[in-house]
Amino acid sequence: MIFSPFKIIDLTHSLTPLIPTWNGVSGFQLKKDDQIITYTSSGTHIDAPSMQASFGLSKGGSIADLSLESLMVPAYVIDVSTHAHAHYQISIEDVQKYEKAFGVILENSLVIAYTGWSLHWQDAKAYRNADEKGNPRFPTFTPEAISLLLERNIAGIGTDAFSPDPMDSDFPAHKLLFEAGKYIIENMANCSLLPPKGAYVIALPMKLLGDEAPARVIGLIPN
Repeated sequence: MIFSPFKIIDLTHSLTPLIPTWNGVSGFQLKKDDQIITYTSSGTHIDAPSMQASFGLSKGGSIADLSLESLMVPAYVIDVSTHAHAHYQISIEDVQKYEKAFGVILENSLVIAYTGWSLHWQDAKAYRNADEKGNPRFPTFTPEAISLLLERNIAGIGTDAFSPDPMDSDFPAHKLLFEAGKYIIENMANCSLLPPKGAYVIALPMKLLGDEAPARVIGLIPN
């Protein structure tokens, strides 16, 4: 078997009507007549640069425009799960600490934030963690950390939470990444099973001419 030298990890949450969604509304339905009704942002999914048009910026490439070469890449996992909380933001210092321990992040790689937030996935209320204004709260990135990662010319970032940005922000991480032509994988599963470096990720979204799409994401760990 071509992948026998690797341990294969599923980094994708199963889609059901009970999965957490950012607005608290059921994001997935499988009808008896085999129809699927879903948000394109349901479950584990990819955001493409074309989403930047919704922020008033020039429109980038769609999900269908993402190259296969950018979706099958080395993975670097920044583990902040021991101290992350709902208001935690991965900082430049977190990235620098990671690189001091594991080496400089190479270009055309996927940088994954393992925050531990995925442990709440089976409890939609806890995963959403809405504040008094109804805004979900979960660990995110600082814009400065994203800028540093873009200096490394990464392919994209992943997170085991809803988004790299707070939901009540102006989405600076999205803007920076999309302006640079990068993608974002959100709601990843089983990131704790990946090593800090040395693994690979294959992330294959539905080939939509749209801004985002559900994806099957797997990790390959060399034996």
